[in-house]
Amino acid sequence: MRGCAACARQQLRALGLSRLPFGTVQPKNGLLERTPFGVWLLPNSSIVEGRHDECPVEGAVFKGYFEAAACVMRLYAEKRYGRRRIAKIVNSEGYCFRDVKGKPKRFDDEAVRAIAANWHTYGGVILPGKATSRSAKTLLSESIALVPERALLDIELCYRVGHVRNERYREKRFAAPIESYIYPLAGIVYCAHCNSVGERTRLQG
Repeated sequence: MRGCAACARQQLRALGLSRLPFGTVQPKNGLLERTPFGVWLLPNSSIVEGRHDECPVEGAVFKGYFEAAACVMRLYAEKRYGRRRIAKIVNSEGYCFRDVKGKPKRFDDEAVRAIAANWHTYGGVILPGKATSRSAKTLLSESIALVPERALLDIELCYRVGHVRNERYREKRFAAPIESYIYPLAGIVYCAHCNSVGERTRLQG
């Protein structure tokens, strides 16, 4: 977010949000807008933040933050890939997420989860609180009437993401593995190779 931090926090409180959804800018008249910011991929393989209309050097390629969110939503709606696979795909296309300090970073599964959890916000419905803290069990796509004139993405796409998110919750909740094993270091140890290329992947056994 740009501008006065105190004003930004006041606007977020007015909306009942803890943070603005990725790819959006601070509200105008109570509405969220697509951000014009993203990253420029430079010919020397480095990246810099900037606006879509301010090319830093000749040959640079722009990858917008909002376009990154839209790409994640489309991939998620297909229900063909898990969150980690989606993160790898958008990373390979040059998109970047933003960390809590607003700096560009590589996508990971939590970044994908944050975007998918905000499917209703991209569809024009702002709910109070943190999106990732809402359970897919209780937030059903059929229980929310999205608003096309306020939506940042096609509402059918947003509904599909909400539906897939709910389906995956049910599949995870009721899946019964034939055999279960205990791995004491599961969730604690990370893959050294993945970490060396900028992706932090927990070893699952």
